[in-house]
Amino acid sequence: MNALSQTQTHLTNQGKAMALAGIDVSEYQGEIDWQAVADSGVSFCFVKCTEGAQSSDPMFATNWAAMKGVGIIRSAYHFFVASKDPVVQANNFLRLTQKVWEDSDLPPVLDLEKTYFLNPSTVIDRAQIWLNTVEKALGRKPILYTFPNFWHESLGDIQRFSNYPLWIAHYETDTPWVPGGWKDWTFHQYSESGRTPGIEGDCDLNTFKGNLDDLQKLLKGPIPLRLGSRGQVVAKLQQLLNKQGANIGVADGTFGPRTKNAVINFQKSRQLLADGIVGPRTWLALESNPTTTPPTPPTTPSTTALSLNNVCKSYKGLAHQEQALHWLQSQIPSNQLAAFTTRWRQDPDGTSSPMSTTP
Repeated sequence: MNALSQTQTHLTNQGKAMALAGIDVSEYQGEIDWQAVADSGVSFCFVKCTEGAQSSDPMFATNWAAMKGVGIIRSAYHFFVASKDPVVQANNFLRLTQKVWEDSDLPPVLDLEKTYFLNPSTVIDRAQIWLNTVEKALGRKPILYTFPNFWHESLGDIQRFSNYPLWIAHYETDTPWVPGGWKDWTFHQYSESGRTPGIEGDCDLNTFKGNLDDLQKLLKGPIPLRLGSRGQVVAKLQQLLNKQGANIGVADGTFGPRTKNAVINFQKSRQLLADGIVGPRTWLALESNPTTTPPTPPTTPSTTALSLNNVCKSYKGLAHQEQALHWLQSQIPSNQLAAFTTRWRQDPDGTSSPMSTTP
């Protein structure tokens, strides 16, 4: 059973129809086939970045770049060592993340699960310093990861952090215990022995309490989208594609093959990486004014004369063809377009009304 299947079962037990699957990984998962992970239905992933004052995960940079490449919504976490200077720990985390964090990423995470024999108030005060330092640097309110028993027994169920999103680790249950004054959990790590295609061995499995549109609210910028994404944010994407001349029809909120093809054709027309994944650069291009430059046509041998008749015979209503027709129409003066319309309709008297200006 893959991550998505396990998540669906997990949420079905809670009486929920929608599942948004996630995982979290570190160097212990070794080299990961991220395309296989994405194809299995994983929507988001938390990857370990740093621990304490100096340690960093050797796989962080590789995993961070690879997740973006396959359209997995990403975040990174720092394992907090309460006995170490919290500012030094924050800078250790920011050293690797500040230049690569994007508005399309989830907030950063503080993993708080040990006291290191310090009293609760000291642990909490130092954790607050880390949270404040990272929030100021990244402009994102961090997520806090913890265990119910640790929070209740080791920290006295303190309620000081209840305004931070909660990522709760509580296994073998569909209804995790929510401590510390939190009204509800945001992410739930419900298994530490899950299996996901693309990863050898076990990995942690998570769910998000909500759908893709809810997850979007945790991001500063538009959420990454790919084949299989669903929600109002996908409908917005489809509306923008139609505005850009893709002509994919009704914006139904489902990122299917037709939407992916339209995205790829649009990316080609804007000289972007044509991978069908809607990341920050594609979102930015989509939200700009419709382009007046057609896709680059294939090279035609100089010995072959261009025939518009032959070009029109290849018309199949594809997105890039629709875009090219829009461009061609914009280059033709209206009087010439009207004259062409008359001749095309074989109307020698010129009495028919002009053809619509929309190809």
